[in-house]
Amino acid sequence: MWIPCDYKQLGTIDKSITDPVRELINSINWSSNDYNRYELPLKSGKLIVFPYLIYHANQVSYSDPQRRLLEAFDPVVDEVMKLFQGYIKVRGEIATLLPNTSLESHFDNQWFHQHCRRIHVPITTNNQCQQIFEDRIYHLEENKIYEINNRNLHSASNFGTTDRTHLILDLLDETIYNSIDRNKKKLIEKSVPETYQKNERKVYKPIHGLGKKNSQS
Repeated sequence: MWIPCDYKQLGTIDKSITDPVRELINSINWSSNDYNRYELPLKSGKLIVFPYLIYHANQVSYSDPQRRLLEAFDPVVDEVMKLFQGYIKVRGEIATLLPNTSLESHFDNQWFHQHCRRIHVPITTNNQCQQIFEDRIYHLEENKIYEINNRNLHSASNFGTTDRTHLILDLLDETIYNSIDRNKKKLIEKSVPETYQKNERKVYKPIHGLGKKNSQS
């Protein structure tokens, strides 16, 4: 969803809630092909998808470690949802950038991207991780809840030596969801077609960390 800034901090999550998740994240072999992304501008990233309304069918067959990690995230998601009474979880991701990797610059341009509030909660990061909007560079801190403007050209980079893992949620106002045509609602609630995986985001040239570093409250 478009917001009148690159991002804003909405709150914090107590470290005692995120620590168990962090331990499990660090036990995952993110370099495995099991976690590959297929959207063109995001192919350098790694992913586990929550079984919410929008997913691809091949993304919700979980191994035992993946299932344990998803379950461990429940208290973290619950903390976020306390800020969003009257919203539903449309899509959720555990998104990881390995060291020395970058996403390409892109817009998120599907229907739900226009109407959902995009939430990031950094779980593991390092001081060489960047969230980039056009040429503006920020660092998002662990255990904080952020809303980001995914309708701006954006990307992310990890130039550090450790993984960067964010919880990402797309949250939709129930009144909007309830107003959707029934046939369209059925489409939303089905697994996402392959064209979504390949072409959901409009791609632009990578920024590769160039630009002025910003801070924003």
